[in-house]
Amino acid sequence: MNLHRAWDGRDQLNEKMSRLLLQGLQVERINYLNAINNYSPEQMEKYGQPMLIQLEGKIATMEQLISTKFGN
Repeated sequence: MNLHRAWDGRDQLNEKMSRLLLQGLQVERINYLNAINNYSPEQMEKYGQPMLIQLEGKIATMEQLISTKFGN
């Protein structure tokens, strides 16, 4: 299962798969930060920041879902 399909079905995932999705999103954020390292300020504002905000939002959503659904 890839990250995008897992994200779409995040409400039906068990604890293990939810944690794997969270871990995958965190790795994707690290890789994205490395990719945008040399962006110009204009590119960063137009492309870098919106995608980074979206990734961080997904990570926060998964952390909240895991703590609510599985309690730890």
